[in-house]
Amino acid sequence: MTPFATRFVARTYFRAMSNASHLKLVGPRPGELFSDPTVTAIWAALLTLDVALQHEFLARLRERLAVPGLAGGTHAVRIARLVAATREAEGMALAAASAAADFDPTSSPSLTEDAYEALRKVHREFGWPPASTMRSWVQGGWNDVLQRALLTTVDGGDAVFTTSCLRFSWDEVADAVRAFCAYRIDQGHPDPTDFGFHDIVNWAKLPHVLSLPGRRPRSQSPFDNYGGFLAVKATALAGDGPPDGKAPRRNGLRTGKLRPTCGYGYERAELVAAVEEVVVYRDGRVPRASEFQRARLSIIDAERLAGLPERAFPSYTKLIHVWKSWDAVLVACGYPPFREVTIDPETERGMLVGPRNHISDADLFAGLLEAFEQHGKPFRFGVYANYVKVHGRYALSGRRLASYPCIYGRYREVAGARGPFKYACDVALPAGWDQPDA
Repeated sequence: MTPFATRFVARTYFRAMSNASHLKLVGPRPGELFSDPTVTAIWAALLTLDVALQHEFLARLRERLAVPGLAGGTHAVRIARLVAATREAEGMALAAASAAADFDPTSSPSLTEDAYEALRKVHREFGWPPASTMRSWVQGGWNDVLQRALLTTVDGGDAVFTTSCLRFSWDEVADAVRAFCAYRIDQGHPDPTDFGFHDIVNWAKLPHVLSLPGRRPRSQSPFDNYGGFLAVKATALAGDGPPDGKAPRRNGLRTGKLRPTCGYGYERAELVAAVEEVVVYRDGRVPRASEFQRARLSIIDAERLAGLPERAFPSYTKLIHVWKSWDAVLVACGYPPFREVTIDPETERGMLVGPRNHISDADLFAGLLEAFEQHGKPFRFGVYANYVKVHGRYALSGRRLASYPCIYGRYREVAGARGPFKYACDVALPAGWDQPDA
């Protein structure tokens, strides 16, 4: 753009700004191109430029609008993202509507919040912010978002979603469960009562559900106040009052799906009982952490196949959260640990003593020797790696097999030029292990 054209546009802009009062961001009036007379004056100035200069101006404007981060401060960047996302979504919605046979070009469809969210979830690669985030940016409802982007507002978009600090009553929680079950019936689910905690919470967060009268729980705490999600679900669908008429108790259950996860409300006696149940399930063998997880899931699956009611079963992560290490869990439950551990008398949590070697040197060398005896000379790393791949984590004798990262991390500082694997083989295997038989 020439210096003369730049000065002309600047003078036109400042003249319009000096004559314009404080304007509210609304859509353009009928018969006008823009909602702000300032933009109308700048548009008139741009039309006086050469066509090549107009294209140059358009190219610079596209570069600026394509990257919202160039808008300036934090709030300006947010508004730039808001405008870009809503206008892109409106364009895609309009393109989809124009393909319909009954499309009326005189009344273009408005962008509802549900339509925006549906497009955002399909096109996540665009990086559009969620509708709830944009509502918080403008401190209002969906229509405030549309007005900020100078788009046409929609019916029902003036609702502002607020939360209450009052505790949920039993009727509110039970009505939410029944309403969600009715919603699943309307959606045509074959078993409308087969849903979990996350299903009902995600439903309660939908925009059209938030705009309905009343409250619906959107977190775990309201269910915990009445015995946990499974207890609330069973009692509410049966049409009874609070579960068994008992005082509210936090059982920590997060989900009612096939495999319930751990929660926050377990008592230590319940955690100890879960470990003891796994030991009995394994015929008295003390489990490692991974073995505990597998046995826990097997118990839950077996109970479900047997038609037993679902129950909360603490997971490995909950046990570690309470006692800090798996060996401390075993000590607290009265079982021998796999490695040395002490318990802090104040916190009753585990404190590790010595290196964190899950596989002892003796077991590591014994695993190498078993693999060597299976394959004979010459013994190479590829032979051992294939042996581990075939047998898994445990050798035929039941010992755990060490992976290469374990061997490398254990002996890399003392191996020297031979390397960690050859160093371990020199210690564990007979001489000439890497030489073929004569």
